[in-house]
Amino acid sequence: MMFKRILLLSLLITIGLSSKAQQFSYFTDLDSARAAYKKKNFQQAAAYYEKAFKANGNKSVQEEFYNAACTWSLAGKPDKAFKYLEDIIQDHKNLIRSWNDPGEFYNMLVKDADFENLRKLPKWEKLLAQAKTKKEKFEANLNQDLSRQLQLMEENDQTERLKLDKIRKEKGSNSAEEKDLWKVIKRQDSINLAKAKNLISTYGWLSPQQVGYKGNQGLFLIIQHADLTTQQTYLPIVRKAAAEGKVAAWSLAFLEDRILMREKKRQIYGSQLYQNYLFPVQDLDNLDKRRASVGLEPIAEYLEDPQKKWNIETYKKELPELIKKFAVKD
Repeated sequence: MMFKRILLLSLLITIGLSSKAQQFSYFTDLDSARAAYKKKNFQQAAAYYEKAFKANGNKSVQEEFYNAACTWSLAGKPDKAFKYLEDIIQDHKNLIRSWNDPGEFYNMLVKDADFENLRKLPKWEKLLAQAKTKKEKFEANLNQDLSRQLQLMEENDQTERLKLDKIRKEKGSNSAEEKDLWKVIKRQDSINLAKAKNLISTYGWLSPQQVGYKGNQGLFLIIQHADLTTQQTYLPIVRKAAAEGKVAAWSLAFLEDRILMREKKRQIYGSQLYQNYLFPVQDLDNLDKRRASVGLEPIAEYLEDPQKKWNIETYKKELPELIKKFAVKD
């Protein structure tokens, strides 16, 4: 069974919630489902998955639909399990666009022991054949040359950035070494951006179906790390791509937040940190609800720090000073 949360591009539990925030139970229900699964209380776990999805308008990301299918299979309810697996294969409207790789999904279906109950049923072979067909079609349609080009661009984007933490730990912030590294990063960003602009001009926004999920993520990263004017220019293109399922919903959320932060406005999804602070966020009580709507993890998990637990009431008290500190247009 897959218990992973979405990994967010090398970015960046106990949570103090207000009474309003507590009414949104999606994340706590998912945690309860996982806990019940680990205790082999599969019927209870399945009920928590249903409760979680209902709290989020019956929507969730692929891994949670998959987890629910595993749980219903082990609970002896094959029809429920098949429903969630079929929703994944059919790209159901309630599936929040995220990392939905058909190849990975098919391989998991073949290997996952949680589906032994389903493999005995005639319906299983039909479902497996559908998943295999989707995988083969996905792989056949990939432009491998473009995919490799974008993956190399992502690798070049990340290689130097991943050195920043080490330098900051060893030399402190704003050291001469960090400033030199940023010069290297900016040069590489400029090269990557020129290539990305040419690709978008030629092909439009390249979807996972064209360049794979890694290639699609690479293209997004180049725009995410571009200057503000470039980001503002490409935002309508990324919004259209998200509406058409060509980019993950959370990717658009990251870009919108980055632009708002640079415009000195409150962000929407809480994805951006600045000087080790969560940049001011609008409508804090509903932050996790908005994050769930685009497939992001709860803010407490995103900001998880062994030294300091996230607490929304503490952040509310700090917010006026942060707004002043960062000259946010409130």
